[in-house]
Amino acid sequence: MHQEYKGYNWKNANWARIAELLPAPEEVKIRDEQDFNHLYHLILRALRIGTPTRRVTKWSRPWWDPNLAEMRRIKNTTFREFRAGRTDRHTYNRVRNAYLRAIRKAIQNHWNTVVENTYPSSLWQTVRKAFPKPPASLATINGATSFEDKAQVLRQAFFPDSDPPPQHQPSNNLEGFHLVTQEEVLQALEAIPPNSAPGDDTLPPSVWIRLHKIRPDILINMTDWSLRSGTLSTILKRVLTIVIPKPGKPDYSVPKAYRMISLLPTLSKTIEHVTLARMTVFAPNCLSLLQFACQKGYSPLDAVHLILEKVHKASNDKLYSSALFLDVQGAFDKVLHQRLAEIMTTNDFLPYLVEWVQSYLSDRSVRITDGAASEPFFTTIQVGIPQGSPLSPFLFNVYSSPLCHNHQRLGMDLMVSYVDNYCLLAISASWQQNAITLTAAGNQLQLEANQGGMNFDLSKTELFHFPCRKNLPTADLHGVQFGEHNIANNLEQRWVGVYFNRMLRPTLHIEQRAAKAGSTMYKLAPLLKKLKPEMVSRLIKATVIPALIFGLEIYTRYQINNREVVPINMCLKAVAKIVTGGWQKAELWAICAEAGLHVPYPLIKKCAISGAARLLDRPPIYPLHSLLPWNRPKAYNLKIGTRNYARPWTAHQGHASHLQIDGIRNNILPLIEDTTQPTRPAKPAIHAYIQQYTLEDFDKRPNPPYTYPRGHPATQARRASSPEDSATGYPASA
Repeated sequence: MHQEYKGYNWKNANWARIAELLPAPEEVKIRDEQDFNHLYHLILRALRIGTPTRRVTKWSRPWWDPNLAEMRRIKNTTFREFRAGRTDRHTYNRVRNAYLRAIRKAIQNHWNTVVENTYPSSLWQTVRKAFPKPPASLATINGATSFEDKAQVLRQAFFPDSDPPPQHQPSNNLEGFHLVTQEEVLQALEAIPPNSAPGDDTLPPSVWIRLHKIRPDILINMTDWSLRSGTLSTILKRVLTIVIPKPGKPDYSVPKAYRMISLLPTLSKTIEHVTLARMTVFAPNCLSLLQFACQKGYSPLDAVHLILEKVHKASNDKLYSSALFLDVQGAFDKVLHQRLAEIMTTNDFLPYLVEWVQSYLSDRSVRITDGAASEPFFTTIQVGIPQGSPLSPFLFNVYSSPLCHNHQRLGMDLMVSYVDNYCLLAISASWQQNAITLTAAGNQLQLEANQGGMNFDLSKTELFHFPCRKNLPTADLHGVQFGEHNIANNLEQRWVGVYFNRMLRPTLHIEQRAAKAGSTMYKLAPLLKKLKPEMVSRLIKATVIPALIFGLEIYTRYQINNREVVPINMCLKAVAKIVTGGWQKAELWAICAEAGLHVPYPLIKKCAISGAARLLDRPPIYPLHSLLPWNRPKAYNLKIGTRNYARPWTAHQGHASHLQIDGIRNNILPLIEDTTQPTRPAKPAIHAYIQQYTLEDFDKRPNPPYTYPRGHPATQARRASSPEDSATGYPASA
């Protein structure tokens, strides 16, 4: 038996027929949950009647067309005639080769069209469609061999039994409520990724977007009733949960080696996005400024910037820094619903939003599947929030916010978090004192987390001692006693995708990101052979390059030397060879220019500009605001009197030489006009600055301290320019 998929071909839906079958406007009035469910079923019925079905098997080919079917018939007929002796081999070979060439051309045309018409953010979905893998059954988990027993083990691990919360009873308190508008629903639909997997109803986001265009009143009324009544219908709380093995785990016989992803109905996601937009208004009441998630304009890289800022300043003051990195175990699955409602009420969330969240989390049911097998029925769960929901990260941040306020109570110099990742930073006169402080703070934070039903994963708890001037930490330094376990010092550390080594040089980070980019390129290699060079370059820019440069702005304060940039050189050269088919000994700058890619140093410079531009419009309460160069007069004084760029920092300029955020000075300060009283650069000026340069401009105009190696053609061109240009590093046209 070949595995088959039977469903609906939504791309060929007859929307004129569907519009006729949809309920009339007077039937869209919703008074209670029964009316909501009735309307939902009428919509499903209209969509399924007006949409043709399809059957996808392992033999299905998206690039097949009637012309190929006719050529295959001719090829088979010619083969029978050849076997009967009525035609010669040359004729048969000619017909067969023409058929095979047509197949290759059809495959190339299909994938070129798909890549060209796909948003960059959805290209990974295209890659997965190009290489479909048959679902594999789960390994034996805690001795369970049958799928039913494995599902029971996973359910007990991720959704443990607890006392059922009190039955949700809406109070009809509509304080602060306003009617849902068409713009809110449209923004919610646009916020759902186009490749978002549908839930048990199999309706993708594109269907609801098209439905909203022809009948906007339907989604508006359904969303408005849900928020006004503080109720999410039960049919939208039936979640199909997929079990996904976490990559790189040594043992897949334990539940924590798996991740449970909830596939929610798209209608539920739409209502969630509308609710999320309304709840984010109250985020400042609840979330700490040092929670770098679910807040507009916040980035996990800014959390790393803040940590390293403290570390560099402490090192300049001859103080030692140490950090304890913690990870909440099963974060989303351990949220207690009643405690979450109490936290939201305490932080002045509107009553109707609190009631809606209570309804959203209560009476949920899951059906576990691994792709190869599924449970026959839905099972009710009492704890947790669905992982994969648009609301989940925000609700967890609200739930964990009491841990993040007032880090001074723990004796910490800094505590930052990103969703379920925490960092405690201690600064003192010795690493030993830091270890003692982190031991007390870590255990105290564990006790506070346990009160909320959370627990930190010991296997992911790590200690990292930062260097202090020329004093480098070693593996035998003082550890942290976390519960009954001793956490030893790491010489290499990873946090939110950024890698540190004990010298805080970019070597480790660049090597790891280049390896990640190489792995991505390896996965794409079979598809790249089917594409023309323009589409190969587009696919690589959307998948490989982001994997290579992520977090690179953290290290732009350093002058990344030629040895450290070698992994980037090798990765870019391998990618450019795939695009252009160039020779192994071709010059990197030449082959990258032909492939439409940046060479390493201009690429690093562009990362620094993008990171600096992101910080421009941060409000005064933003944790990094006071540290930005334009808020410190000393940085401006260095700028005054120079033509284009601030002079490099020197040891005579005090603590400025150790400030992490000063890595952006060479990219932002030039945008301020030379005046005696420079002002903060405007965000439009930054965008204009970035957009006015083409790829060739970046290759010709590297900013100090990023310079080309000796013998590079750009360097030779500058040597041949005027003396004034040689002094500034700019070509004559600058």
